[in-house]
Amino acid sequence: MRRTATCVLFLTLLSGVSPAGEGPVPAFPLALPLQSELPVTGSFGEYRAGHFHAGLDFSTRGELGWPVRAAADGEIYRVKVQARGYGRALYIRHARGFETVYGHLHVFENGKLGLERFVARQRERLQDRFPGDLYLDPPIAVKQGQIIALSGEKGGGLPHLHLELRYQGAPVDPMRYAGIHPAGLAAPVLQELLFLPRGPCKVNGKRAPVTLKFQLERGVARLTAVPQVEGRCGLLIKAQVPGAGKMSLSKLAVDCGEGRFLRMDLNRFSFEQYHQVGLLYDVERSTSTGAFFYRLQLGVGLDLPDVSGAGLDPLPGGTLHCRIRAESADGQ
Repeated sequence: MRRTATCVLFLTLLSGVSPAGEGPVPAFPLALPLQSELPVTGSFGEYRAGHFHAGLDFSTRGELGWPVRAAADGEIYRVKVQARGYGRALYIRHARGFETVYGHLHVFENGKLGLERFVARQRERLQDRFPGDLYLDPPIAVKQGQIIALSGEKGGGLPHLHLELRYQGAPVDPMRYAGIHPAGLAAPVLQELLFLPRGPCKVNGKRAPVTLKFQLERGVARLTAVPQVEGRCGLLIKAQVPGAGKMSLSKLAVDCGEGRFLRMDLNRFSFEQYHQVGLLYDVERSTSTGAFFYRLQLGVGLDLPDVSGAGLDPLPGGTLHCRIRAESADGQ
């Protein structure tokens, strides 16, 4: 028997900041680690090859040597020197179970903190240019705003600063929980709805894959054509947050009629969930440069703490009137 569903999607685009401290993570205010005019180019929870992005990336305008400052009072207890990954990284332990991580640094502060001298001694002791994790005993106390390093490009990628906020060892969104408000963010944009075959699948009489575009009308994104869907079809939505870089959504909600089909809130995850990125994003089409395709039928095994519902799986029969709400962690 042929199964037919008509999807009528009225899509609302909203941006804003969720209240800090929602859920089990308390608020922990941070200061910007770089000068305020340097924009963010990578957001928390973005697709990366094989994992979620665990922090924020800040542009340094293609330059090395911008002063990096401690985002809060704390103590430096660990530095890392490796060829790939975060390259040169610095870890500060703060009060109440919080920690900040600063990655891709050029040099550590050596005048007051003596961190380069410490690294040189450890290299000599271990006879290793890239000795990995190095722990300071005792740790070095620092104050908020104190220079701790200069920005760089160590580890990989163009010059930028990677900032992480961790709570009890797990990454959390610095915009959400620390009140970080970088420059250069805009409201999210929904771009395409993509139908993929999960068996025989037709959309408006055409065999999948079929792409339908969105167009913005008075602040609401609507499909340019109403899809008539037949068979077993998969659904992806392409969306991003424009700015200095193309960034991912923070929240995505799908409601059809009286049904709540999907709630996605990317504000925290554990390192055990770090590699579940392919259950939320489509890895064949998503890239780390801003093409983000979200599954509207979530993969089995996804257990992020603030993602619920199976999505439109299976696609219900009959006529669907759906509303999708997309949010950035911060925006205009």
